[in-house]
Parts: sequence; C-alpha cells; structure tokens
Amino acid sequence: MKKSMMMIPFALLPFGHIAHAATQVVDGYTYTYTVTSGRATIANGTSRAINPAPTGALTIPSTLGGSPVVTIGNAAFQNCIGLTSVIIPDTVTVIANGLVTGTGSSPSYYGAFLGCTGLTNVTIGTGVAFIGDYAFRNCRGLTDVTIAATNLTSAGSSTNPVFSGCTNLANAVFLDGTTFIATNMFYNCASLKSVTIPSSVRTIGTSAFYGCSGLTSVTIPSDVTSIGSSAFYNCSGLTSVVIPVTSIGDSAFTGCSRLASVVIPNSVTSIGQNAFSGCTSLREVFMEGNAPGGSGTVYPSTSVTIYVLPGSTGWNGNPNSTTLPPTWTWRGGLIEHAPSFPLSLNPQGGSVAPVTPVCYYRFKVGALPDPMLPGCVFQGWWTKLDGTGEEVTADTRVPTKEAQAYYAKWDINAVYGTSGLEWRLGGDGYAFPQSKTVKDRPFALRTGAVGHSQSSWIETTVTGPCTVVWWWNVSCEPFYDFFVCTVNGAEQARISGYVPANVPYQDIGWQRERVTLAAGEHTLRWTYAKDYSDSFGVDSAWLGDVKVFHDDDLTDTDTPVPYDWLEAFFPNDGDDYGAIANRPGANGIPVWQSYVAGLDPTDALSKFLITNFVVNAESRVTALDWTPRRGDRDYTVYGKTNLTDTTPWFTPTNSGTRFFKVEVKMKMQ
Repeated sequence: MKKSMMMIPFALLPFGHIAHAATQVVDGYTYTYTVTSGRATIANGTSRAINPAPTGALTIPSTLGGSPVVTIGNAAFQNCIGLTSVIIPDTVTVIANGLVTGTGSSPSYYGAFLGCTGLTNVTIGTGVAFIGDYAFRNCRGLTDVTIAATNLTSAGSSTNPVFSGCTNLANAVFLDGTTFIATNMFYNCASLKSVTIPSSVRTIGTSAFYGCSGLTSVTIPSDVTSIGSSAFYNCSGLTSVVIPVTSIGDSAFTGCSRLASVVIPNSVTSIGQNAFSGCTSLREVFMEGNAPGGSGTVYPSTSVTIYVLPGSTGWNGNPNSTTLPPTWTWRGGLIEHAPSFPLSLNPQGGSVAPVTPVCYYRFKVGALPDPMLPGCVFQGWWTKLDGTGEEVTADTRVPTKEAQAYYAKWDINAVYGTSGLEWRLGGDGYAFPQSKTVKDRPFALRTGAVGHSQSSWIETTVTGPCTVVWWWNVSCEPFYDFFVCTVNGAEQARISGYVPANVPYQDIGWQRERVTLAAGEHTLRWTYAKDYSDSFGVDSAWLGDVKVFHDDDLTDTDTPVPYDWLEAFFPNDGDDYGAIANRPGANGIPVWQSYVAGLDPTDALSKFLITNFVVNAESRVTALDWTPRRGDRDYTVYGKTNLTDTTPWFTPTNSGTRFFKVEVKMKMQ
C-alpha cells in the first residue's frame, strides 16, 4: 500500500491565481511539484525533482496533491543513475523540453531523464503527446522503449533528439491504439534493430527513423496511410520493405543503401521528391497498381527494374499503357511485366472452383476460393501438404520465382467426432478427409499418396484407463501392404488387402476394432505402409469414427451401461447412448436389461432361459439352471407357492415352492 505525506507552503497570490508549489512523499520518495489550474507538474528547473535519487523500478504517480500529473519537468529525474526502469502514467501529456545553459565549448544540458545511465526500459503512457529535447539524452543503458501514447505527434528535434546518446537502444514497441509515430522519434538511433508497429498506426512522422542504420526490416501495417519526409532517411541496414500507404514523402527512404527491393501497393497515389535517392543497391520495384503521381527523380540506379502487372497503365514502355508516363522521372528504370508462375490448389479430398492459373513474384496472391467437403470445417490454405508451413491469405505475397502449390487444411476432429483429441499427420504422404461413409458419418480420413517402401500415418495421444474404438478400411496388395495400429510403438492390430484376384480394386469394407489401455498416456498411430514393389487397388487406407471410452462413460439407466458396449451392438445408431439403452431391443426387452442379463439386444432369439428344472426326490428341493450364466453376474433364485396371492417371493426356496424366478445383478466390484 502506498504511503504518502504532503507539505504545502502557503504564499500570497494574486486573486484568481491558483498555482502553488508543494512536496509529497510517495513510496519513500519526495516529489517537488507545482499545480496550475488543477494540473500538476513535476517541477521544472535545473535541479532533480525527486529525492532521494530513485533506484530500481519506478512508477511515477498519476496524482500529486490530489491533482493529475500532466507534465514531467525538464530535469525532474536527471542523473538518477540507479534507476533501472520507469513507467510514465497515462495522465502525463508532456515531457518537457530540455534546457541548455552556458556558452562556449562546455554548455550544460538538462532533460527529464538525461543521464540516467542505469535505465534499461521505459514505458510511455497513453496520454503523452509531446516529448521535449534531450528527454532521455545519454541513457546509455536503455535497451527497450514501450510506447502506449495514442497521439504522440512530436518528439525532440533533429538537432536535439529525444534519445541522443542512447547507444544501446535496440527495441521499440508501439502498443495497439497508437495512431502516430512522432516526428524525429528515433532520430539517429543507430543501434535500433527492432520496431513493432501496430495496425492502429496511420502516420509515420517526418524523420521518425532517420539514421536508424541498425534496422534491417520494418513491417508497415496496411492501415498506415502516410510516410513523412525523411522517415527512413539513411536507414542503411534496411534490405526490403513493403509500403502499404497512400503517399510517400520526400526523401522518405533516401540513403537506404542496402535496400534491394521495394513493394509498392496499389494504394500508393503519390511518391515524393527523391523518395529513394541514394538507394544504391535497389534492383527491383514491384508496383501493384497504375503509375502513381509525384514529381522529381524517384529511382536512382540504371539497373532498377520496375515490375508491373498486366493491364496497369501510366508506364512508359509498358505494352498495355495507353496514357503518358508520370511527370516525374523513373531514372534509368526498365519497366517489365512481373514474372508469372503456375498456381495450383490441392483441396485435399474436397472440391474447389477453378482459379487463375498464374501468380506473380512478390505480388499478392489475391482472393482464393474456399474448397468444399461436406461436414468438414475448412481451416485455410497452407504452403505444406500436412497443413503446416505458412497460411496463405489474399494478402500473401509470392515469395519465390517458381510454381506455387497450396493445400487445404481441414478440421480432423470433424472427421472423427472426438473434439478432445489432438491429431497429428506424417509420413511420406499426408492424410486428408474424403467422402466415404463410415457408420453415421459421411467421410473418413484417407492416408496420403505413397510409393513403394513408403508410408503415411495418423496419430493421437490418449490418457488411460480407457477403451479406444475405431473403424478402418484398406484397398491394397494383400499380404504385403498393411494398415497397422500401434500403441506406444507396439503393434495391436493390422488389416491388408482383399484376397480374391477377380476384384483387385475392391476395398475390404469397414471393420471395427478396439484396444483397451491401462492408466497413463498412450500414443496411438495408424500407419499405412507399402512394401518395395507392386500396387493393387487404390493403395490407400481409411480411418473413421475414432472414439475413446473411459470407465465413467456410462448411461444413467437403472443399471448404468458402458457406451462402449452399446457402440459394439449399435454402431450406426448415433451417439445418444441413453436413448439406445432405454429402447426395446430386437429380443423385446430394454437394451439395458440385455446388458445386465448378458444377452445380444440385436438378436430376436437372445433370451434369458431356465434350461433345467429338477426336483430332488428325497429332499423335494427344486434345482434350477439357466443360460446365459456368467461369472461377472450375481444370480438369486426366488420362489413362491402360487401366483395369485399377495405373499412376497422368497429365497432360498424350499420344497413347498412351485413357481420360480431368477434375478440377475451386476457383480459388485
């Protein structure tokens, strides 16, 4: 809990003037501040406004004397060398301009955090709109800056940068909600290597990253509309950039000597004077739209090639051009159509509408159609067959000068109806969903295309004790190619191709299999594997309707019935096991009673029958026998002398008993 103490010296002030000076102790530190019109300033001047000098992490208070802190004065925390991190509250709007006193060769500099050499990270709150000169000058230990300010438009100047002398500043993160990257924000921060710009940013201010030679790449969000003049001037480490804006200011990328390629989307309508002057390594410019407006020299090298899409206009030398080139000069640049390459979509068992058969290097792929596979959920196009790699969207750019193939990814859980399992695919060919009815589901997972001595597998992990039940099928060479189930690497079951030679392409039909597992984690893998030669059928296997049953998966009937038992007798009747257990079976009694009695509920002739009825001649005691009779059931024989009276049935029976019944119960564990 914060403890504070406040001392206010009173002074006679003119009528209506409400400014006063005060001190307040917060968390053991005494802050000196002034209040004007109900707003507090941590005092301006040439002396530190906090005592003793803070060490470690510091959160600047959001209020002093009951007033919100809105300004941090020009030497408020100067030379606090023990300070390691600071959080500037959201109430602060101004970090004041620094001061320079004295003349000649040894002037004195003052800034809000100037000389805090132990400071490593700073968080700037949402309200800051202005950061003055020298604010963090010579904070040599500073490595990370986090900026939450939503409207920070000005930060220092080109002659007096905010982070001057911060020789280790490497990372800058702008949080979501930031709309403007301030003018001169990181002017000459040569050590800056990483910048995170959120989608909320609309403008990158003038000289915002001027001289940040350590930057090698920058991701500019698509919602940025303007890049100011000299924004990336002399960012000599920058090698490539995509610029999704509407206007690029004068000299925006001047001196980016390692910049080799630039993508300019069709949103750009204006490119300023000398925007890419001095980009001596620039070789490729990819223009997604028509020639933008602008003036002056834009591209500096005779070896630059400007790639445009067929149908774009405004380019001198473009075969499709019907208008004059821009008024400004594309100095020495060749204008060519973008290199095109074949594009293919593999729906992985589904169907997909035809697409434009070409794509263009470094240009966007564009909108792709969604494939269809009844009952399955499409999870996007991906660059790898197993549904991994990179997801491909309309904004994905073609990364290489070669044909592109994209693969549909499907929700495998929809195939199996078991959302609690995580599925993995692998091998030489990756499995995919296919319309092939199994039980009550219209599709199954088919193993991928494989050649001789290759395999395709499907895998998941379950936690026992449990019973795993599945349906599988195969079409392959009999006796040599197999579909095998293993648990933790040990084989549990296998199936192979159909034997009769007159039906070589027929699959063997769906078969049900199960495995019971002990406590612990178990990895189940189903692998279709081919031998070194020959092919029969379609050389594939299918796995469908995988279910996991635990000991507590029971119906709420008078006697609970395991789901697994019901699944075995009624594999095509859905998953409402309670309803199945309560309905009459083919033998005329409720299915749950068939379970208790040990009967087959699908067989009309499956009955519980007394098979032997013998009365001992001497003792006159009746002996009974019945079927089925199982070791995991308890049986009790009851007797009664007649069926018309109201006397209860009793056990054990005696010589007077003439009528009998047998009660069956599950044996107590």
